[in-house]
Formats: sequence, structure tokens, C-alpha cells
Amino acid sequence: MRKIIQTSTLFIFVFLSYQSLSASVYYWVGKSGNWNNAQNWSYSSGGNGGAGIPGTNDNVIFDNLSFDASKNTVTVPSNVQMHDFNWNVTQFRPTLISYVPVNFELTGSYTVNGKLKNKITGQLIFNSSANSTIKTNGVHLIADIVKRSDNQLKLLDDIYLEGNAKIVLEEGELNTNSKNFRIYELVFETSLSKKLILDNSVCVFGNDFDPDRPDLIYSDIN
Repeated sequence: MRKIIQTSTLFIFVFLSYQSLSASVYYWVGKSGNWNNAQNWSYSSGGNGGAGIPGTNDNVIFDNLSFDASKNTVTVPSNVQMHDFNWNVTQFRPTLISYVPVNFELTGSYTVNGKLKNKITGQLIFNSSANSTIKTNGVHLIADIVKRSDNQLKLLDDIYLEGNAKIVLEEGELNTNSKNFRIYELVFETSLSKKLILDNSVCVFGNDFDPDRPDLIYSDIN
């Protein structure tokens, strides 16, 4: 029995090590194209396509070598997963679009440092095993922001959600970090533990928000 346990432990260690090593960085090189086309992704900025399609553990990067015009469009046809999303395009203002609602799921952080027309509908899901951040650089979102998993999501700048888009807190902690946000509504779902830190944020709601609801607990932080 001891030998079996030792062998199983070694197998688990090797498997986890492989999972960690299998994480990659994918650069978009497809100009206009479909997210799920492996030819549109490269392992280097401006490199050859054909790297494959990013997965749950992979970081995706869009930079100035990803596009050649502002009319370029990246189409997300179905649910996608990644670790970190990084948009660093400053020379053009391309479009990221989904023609149907999709789950745009991250196990890491969402960062926009450049110009972007964001037309992703559905849900921008944060489902990380560690703390994560969101930075939009003033780009409006039309998808719901959904916070899952028992950790913290911190705002790095102001958030503006268009139309009826909302923030859904299912589990963990949402730290507005004294940044302002304008959304349709703030929704608390599931019976899992959750925490909202507002600090000095200015919050504008399109729908009614009841600050006296029984499932909210306020703390006096000095």
C-alpha cells in the first residue's frame, strides 16, 4: 500500500507541474479574424500564426503588431477562457465583438491600456484562484461583470457599463478602490460569502439600489 501511495503522489506532482508549465502567452497577429482560428495567434509579437487557441491558463496580448487599421475586427463567436487579457493597442482603435452573448472568462486580470471598441455582450467573468484586477482605460463595457471564487477583484480605474449591464457578485470580495462606477444595478447572487468595499467611490445606478437591504453589512473603517 505504501508503494501505491508514493507512486500516486509522484503522479499528482508531475501532473500539476505539467499543468503549470503548459501555460503560454498568445499574441494576436490575425488583424481581422475569428478568435477561435489558431492561425490568428502567435507565440511572439508580430510572429507567425498557428500557435493554437488560448486556454484557461494562457495570457492573451493584443499590441500594435496585431492590427494594421482601425477597421480591423476580432470576432468572439462563442465562450472563451484565458488567464490574463491585455489590450495594448495605441496606433489603431480596432473592435472586439461578439454577435451573440458569450462568457468571456478570466482566471486572472483584465487590462486595457490602449484604444478599443468593446462590443462583447454576455458576461465578463472573473473566476480566479488568486486576487485579480480590472482596468478599462475609459472603454465602456456592455457585458455584465461577474465575480466568482473566494478572493478579491479590485478596480484600477473608473468603470462604466452601458445599457442594462450590471455587476454580479457571487462570491469573494469586490474592492472598488475609491474608483467610481456607473452601472445598471449591483446584484448579489448565491449564499456564498461575499464582501463589498466601496471606500470613497461614487456609485451611480440605473436601477434602484436599496442600501438597507438585510444581506448587506457595513463596516466603519478608520
